Amino acid sequence: MGAISVLFLMGILSTLFLIFVSLFVGILCTYVVGYLFEGFLVSSLLDTKTYRGWIPFYNKYLLGNMTGDHILGIISSICALPVLIIGYVLFAMDELNYCLFAVFLIILIIGFIVDHIIAYHFLSRRCKYASWLIVLSVITCGFLRPIILFVTKDYNHVSKS
Repeated sequence: MGAISVLFLMGILSTLFLIFVSLFVGILCTYVVGYLFEGFLVSSLLDTKTYRGWIPFYNKYLLGNMTGDHILGIISSICALPVLIIGYVLFAMDELNYCLFAVFLIILIIGFIVDHIIAYHFLSRRCKYASWLIVLSVITCGFLRPIILFVTKDYNHVSKS
């Protein structure tokens, strides 16, 4: 009877660990895809063909600057670095620090909201379905946001009706 309870407890703990690892891998994949597509987007929208769009965290500031939201661009760049550092620390630690995890989630949510506000300002100048595209991005937990921004970079179909 004791062996069954130990196996049950180990199953719960391994499931929780797999959930945490899959969340971390999902966040990491979102950041990598976001970095690639935002790098392509910012590089293609800059007048000069420099590599400023590929500088990590600076491309978020440049995207905010292109939409006219300098402060939101700065907040977005500032939120991206601690998320990666704290995420790595949480992944490398032997046991979960709940305070650090709460800070990680708060910064992640703030960065998520700020990135979507910048994306809405960017999209509202380019297409009339900006609200629907932001809803689609939020439903996919931000994974499609940089892809949507990259695809709609050349659209200028805003109707005033």
